[in-house]
Amino acid sequence: PGRARRRGRARRTDRGRTGGRARRADRCRPHHDETSRAHVLSKPVQGFAQVGSPVGLVARQAVFSVLSRRAVSNCRGSATRSTTRRSSRRSAQDKICQGQARRADSRNQRRSRRRIMRSLGRLVLIAAAVGAQKMPSRSNTRLVVIAGAGKCGTNALSHHLSEVAGFRMTRAVAAAQKKLNGFPGEVNYPCHLIGAARKTMSGLVGKEAQLPLYGRVLQRSKKSNELALDKSPNYLGEPACAGHLRNAYPEARVFATICPVASRLWSRMNHVNRERKADSADGDLSKTSDWPQHVVAVAREQLQKLEANDWNATTCRSGHATHVCKVLQTSRWHSQVSAFLEAFGAAQFDLWLMEELLTTPSAEIQAHLRYVLGFPFKNSTDTKSKKHVVVHSNANYRNYKLEAGNKHFRALKQLLDARYADDTRQLADLFPQKKIGTLWAPDRKEVTRPGQRRTWQLHEY
Repeated sequence: PGRARRRGRARRTDRGRTGGRARRADRCRPHHDETSRAHVLSKPVQGFAQVGSPVGLVARQAVFSVLSRRAVSNCRGSATRSTTRRSSRRSAQDKICQGQARRADSRNQRRSRRRIMRSLGRLVLIAAAVGAQKMPSRSNTRLVVIAGAGKCGTNALSHHLSEVAGFRMTRAVAAAQKKLNGFPGEVNYPCHLIGAARKTMSGLVGKEAQLPLYGRVLQRSKKSNELALDKSPNYLGEPACAGHLRNAYPEARVFATICPVASRLWSRMNHVNRERKADSADGDLSKTSDWPQHVVAVAREQLQKLEANDWNATTCRSGHATHVCKVLQTSRWHSQVSAFLEAFGAAQFDLWLMEELLTTPSAEIQAHLRYVLGFPFKNSTDTKSKKHVVVHSNANYRNYKLEAGNKHFRALKQLLDARYADDTRQLADLFPQKKIGTLWAPDRKEVTRPGQRRTWQLHEY
């Protein structure tokens, strides 16, 4: 044992500082296998006596017992050591181990603080970037508005605008729109509050106090941080919205899509009854499983009610078939389109017919939208969209009632075309380039919308 200690001391001197660190680190680790340690420490005794001799056996047993007791004593701590020398040596070793632990803890704390500061710096930068992207100031926002009308191709126009400008629906925008409408996909913000300041919104009461800020419900463009999309099919039916939009966003670009009244009402009836399996309990004939048989009678009844109340919008707030009344009341295209055309002018207002969206190739539609929004020219052959894009909100429902060949639709079209003939004539004079009189002529075979089709499916006309 004495020779072993001297040889170990010499090796420690040769190894120097690095070896000492390794040895101290090794001593700071607990030794659970006492037998293996005793075997390692007993290697110098192998030369003391021959294996198998009585002296060798006695010496080996003595060494193993001593080393085993040493290992047990080291594991139990200084309180169980038998000599002052071993106790002082162990206490010095404990101090070394404690110093290493303190330095390691201090080092880990410094590293943790540096990581936290770096993470906070990144979060501040990300929050600033996201805030600047999601809520740019009103003066820097180039607003694009799809003002309606519902059931006349607003989904198709929104698709083409998204292909051109990269408008995207984020989770935050979807949540804000759901809070506003009850469903995501449309805005339909109260017109008198469009562009209202945060201070004005905070002073509201009732349901208006729960409204999200207008900037929160707009879809932002991936290609231009200034572009924002407001898809609100209800705006066109409220001519006063034109003035509010003009005051809040003078440079806004407004698009509108319109279609024959009969086609719009037929689509709306399909939407209301798309999942209906039983008739309405209150006797509303517009909410039945066989609604096409009653559509003409319901439309005639609602027309009489509107004429008796001078076509006031409040007429459609009560009674049966309120959805039918609202469609009929908001389909006088001339007066509604004229309000937006007067507010924004021909340079900022685009009118589309549903027939144009159904028959014009996607490349041509998107090329026009690129020109209007100021994006670089792109060849039609580079457009990835299909030749004709059909976007139908009721395309996934198998019970959709088609217009083509339906005698009830023909009767409805005959009734409404005669009632809205003067309005159609005035609209054709206002937009002679659209050829509305030809496309919506009573004796012309209509380009009817498709039914029972998946969204964005190709359809040739």
